[in-house]
Amino acid sequence: MSDLIIGQKFGRLTVIKKTNKKQRRETLYACKCNCGEITYQVANALKNGHAKSCGCLQRELASDVVKKKIVNGTKPDAFKDGAMMKTNTTGFRGVTSYKQSGKTKYMAYLGVQGKRYSKKGFKTPEEAYEYRLELEEKYLKPVLEEIEQQINL
Repeated sequence: MSDLIIGQKFGRLTVIKKTNKKQRRETLYACKCNCGEITYQVANALKNGHAKSCGCLQRELASDVVKKKIVNGTKPDAFKDGAMMKTNTTGFRGVTSYKQSGKTKYMAYLGVQGKRYSKKGFKTPEEAYEYRLELEEKYLKPVLEEIEQQINL
């Protein structure tokens, strides 16, 4: 019954043949993607839409999302009020903790236009955050102003 899918197109994939390979007891089908790559999929993944390409579609979509969010090598959205990494434990954007000689210390960091600025050794997260604000003023503010000017042109 599943042999009926040979020749059918599912997303970017065209089923070209049934193989002897198995994945969790299901037969794998060789599929040719629009980009030219060959991938192997089970019939159910093709039929229910879980398999649409060899992976090129996901890479394209991810690349488009990243490109839309980066302007001049900087992600302006990352600096909006309230934007903080989910793993942040200090409560301050751009501040992380680490252990040195058994003591907790703090580091301030900032990434702008592909460069990373940081400084370690702060005793409190507040001290590290003050330095982070200095980094923003020195390196981020001019970039955001430039982006704003480009948007308003």
